[in-house]
Amino acid sequence: MKKLFAPLLVLLTALLFSGCSSNIVATTAGLHADLVKINRATNGDIQVTWRVRNPNVVSYVLTRHSLKISVDGTAIGTIAAEKRFGIPPMNQADHTSVLTVSDPAANQAITQALAKGSANYTLNATLWLLLRDDEVEKFTLNNSDTVPVTAE
Repeated sequence: MKKLFAPLLVLLTALLFSGCSSNIVATTAGLHADLVKINRATNGDIQVTWRVRNPNVVSYVLTRHSLKISVDGTAIGTIAAEKRFGIPPMNQADHTSVLTVSDPAANQAITQALAKGSANYTLNATLWLLLRDDEVEKFTLNNSDTVPVTAE
């Protein structure tokens, strides 16, 4: 009887804990975040337009976001907000936010990108997805590409 009890206990424990794991990877499959434009405003603010694309047939509601942005290998700053917005099914949502610049090297990297008119970027986005009621799940999207850099 003891020989049968140990494997049964292991199987029940595995089933119990597999039901508690998060399915956020499957839930957010296909979502994509990227930068659309970096713009230096006349007041000196760095405005970043960013996009979340949803190729899925369900809509999503994001409750919070935190973005870390690098251009041409230099970390230029972050964007963080607790702003709720929806992403329609098979569509996209664009947002423009003011970047919190990290240091003087960031300003130099942005000035160099302005001179070129574009920059290679790396985006590390941490997003919070509303699952139901007030239950949210955190996930990350990362992307690298080229973005236009302009000034007003």
